[in-house]
Amino acid sequence: MTVVFAETILSCVAGYLSIGLITGILFVLFGVGRIDHAAHGANARFRLIILPGFIGLWPIMIIRLLSLRKINKPTD
Repeated sequence: MTVVFAETILSCVAGYLSIGLITGILFVLFGVGRIDHAAHGANARFRLIILPGFIGLWPIMIIRLLSLRKINKPTD
């Protein structure tokens, strides 16, 4: 493996995690209640706990957020 190839891989991973961090912060501040009704009004500790998971899975979570399918819908 050449140095250029290793630097390219590290740059791609850093970019992926950077995008995940930026979107993750926005998600835990504004979007968590839109996807999960049970998380609506959750405290800061809960939001910090889910942030690392969002950073790793941000493409899936953005698709879920854009579909606006809620989980844990309240029963009437």
